[in-house]
Amino acid sequence: MFGRVGLGDVFEICLRARPELVALALLLHSGGQVVSALRWRLLARSVGFTTSAMECIRIYFIGMFFGLAIPSTLGADGTRTLYLGREQPGQARALSSVVFDRWVGLVTLVGVAVLALLVGPSGDLPTGLVTAIVGAGVLLLAGWQLASPAARLLPEGSLLRRLLAEDLKPYFEDRPLLLRAVGLSCLVHGLQIVTQKVLTEALGLSVPLGFIAIYHPLVVLASAVPITIGGFGLREAAYAYLLPHVGIATDDAVALALLWWAIGAIGGLGGGLLYATSAAPPKT
Repeated sequence: MFGRVGLGDVFEICLRARPELVALALLLHSGGQVVSALRWRLLARSVGFTTSAMECIRIYFIGMFFGLAIPSTLGADGTRTLYLGREQPGQARALSSVVFDRWVGLVTLVGVAVLALLVGPSGDLPTGLVTAIVGAGVLLLAGWQLASPAARLLPEGSLLRRLLAEDLKPYFEDRPLLLRAVGLSCLVHGLQIVTQKVLTEALGLSVPLGFIAIYHPLVVLASAVPITIGGFGLREAAYAYLLPHVGIATDDAVALALLWWAIGAIGGLGGGLLYATSAAPPKT
């Protein structure tokens, strides 16, 4: 990816960013992570955990720290599972809370992209990409509805069958809980989209908010593919592919990608400080 752009030019663009707007973006992004932690706490409490809100936020930011050096969300999710699983009802329920938290976030994220495609400006995005986004939304919703019935088709005693048919069952059956979790997810994604808008303004880029609501979910999904550390390369490639469809130069798009990574990394480093001052890390 970086062989296709001038790194010096990209860093020069980053350095031109208005610091007050970058600081605002950092504040908004951190607020979104706090809301994400509270969503996870809501799910964890529904299956028996009594962890306080402050402790869940602390664990969430520590997870962000480990997510900086491990592909996809594996580091963050594994950290949350280990820390929460020290309490009763244990590791299995801790894992189910993390898995369902990711699931709710993913379904809502793709839903935001589909809605933005329907009502917002999509630039000149290829028809194939638009079809793929809508198709992914339909498949995720279908998977949501069919997860429990499909579990019965899996081999008896398999871990996936247990996860779908038993561990995740309490979440699927609690409709008020689902509505609250989806509502918090919408708030999280809304804060992230506004954060992206603030970063575009910091760089002096003119990107419609509706288009940000389309490309941001795609960037997040690209970064989540577990083949690079911290999503590097994939994230930048997604920006470089999508932003030119609304007239943004490739160097500017990659600079925006690096700023987005930077504010997340700052939050992760804060989590590293929390980890360093913890009494004792969880045992694996």
